[in-house]
Amino acid sequence: MPKQNDVLKLDELPDVLTAQEIACFLRVDVRRVYDNLKLKPNAGGIPHVKMGKQMRIYRSDFISWMDKQRGGAA
Repeated sequence: MPKQNDVLKLDELPDVLTAQEIACFLRVDVRRVYDNLKLKPNAGGIPHVKMGKQMRIYRSDFISWMDKQRGGAA
């Protein structure tokens, strides 16, 4: 699992992501990622699936979410 200061590149991301991996990629605190995971996707939140108490994000959904955040087409 990457640490907070690790830097990941888009092609290094696994197919299914954790909040920590997204935080490392975006270079933000993991709490910021969890804040976005709490939002519904139609309200700008990151689409995810819950597995018990854990949340996982498909890389394709994450990339689409990033495109929408910068105003691009998904």
